Amino acid sequence: YGNVMAGAGRIELGDRPYVDFLTPIQTLQFYQAVLAERWFGSRYLSLTYFNALFILVSFAGLTAMLRRPLGRWLALATAAGIVAGTAVQHTIIWYNALGVVWVAIVVSATARLPAGRRARWATWALVFLVLWLGGMTKLTYQVAALAFAVLFTLRSGFRRELSWPAATSVVAAGVVAGIVLPLWTELALTGASVAQWKHNVLELAGSCMELLKLIGTLGFYWRTPHYYYKPMYLSFVGGWGVVLLGLTAVLVGRGLKTDGSAPGGMAERWFFGLAVFGAAE
Repeated sequence: YGNVMAGAGRIELGDRPYVDFLTPIQTLQFYQAVLAERWFGSRYLSLTYFNALFILVSFAGLTAMLRRPLGRWLALATAAGIVAGTAVQHTIIWYNALGVVWVAIVVSATARLPAGRRARWATWALVFLVLWLGGMTKLTYQVAALAFAVLFTLRSGFRRELSWPAATSVVAAGVVAGIVLPLWTELALTGASVAQWKHNVLELAGSCMELLKLIGTLGFYWRTPHYYYKPMYLSFVGGWGVVLLGLTAVLVGRGLKTDGSAPGGMAERWFFGLAVFGAAE
């Protein structure tokens, strides 16, 4: 949190991320902190107010998006779970919470397209906007968001909800919105070169990649690799997450009705399997 406050202060004094100070945290985190201080005053509490606003907006938005496919109460519970597991855990607006919410919006919007053309254009506009913001938030979440967006768009093509030219265009636009535009925006805002962006965002965060090796060990699923706050009562949270995902996959898979005559046929099960694998990753 101190790094975010310091970065926001330096930006307000004229310094630029990636150029005048090194940071593996991408620019959306800093510029939204600057915005928060402009709205609520130059103080730490402003970032808390901004997070409270984000909690309310994301909860209401996710509930509205999920109400039609899930029903009122399940939509409320799902939205509450997403927000409680992310933004509510932080006292200020935080990029990891943003990243999870961006992924949730992309998945919710693309997994089931609305019927009308105008509604679909509005859905894609929302997805492209979120992908643009996600590309300036954190790359790990952005990769997940893009992967699910491409997966569900291809699924819509197999289900004949979209023509293949339309599906191809949506995928291409998603790549532009999620990769090209965010990079261009960050370079334009900061004046950094591609090499400076790469050094800050990719190379400085390289040490975090070492944690990926732990995923292949059993110990990772029974005890947390970080003990910042003792005692850790849910040290088995990794294994618990795998169990919950497995149970969800079984329940949804049993209710998945596909046959050879349906649009997309048995490919629906293949896409379901890829979605489960992506969620596990």
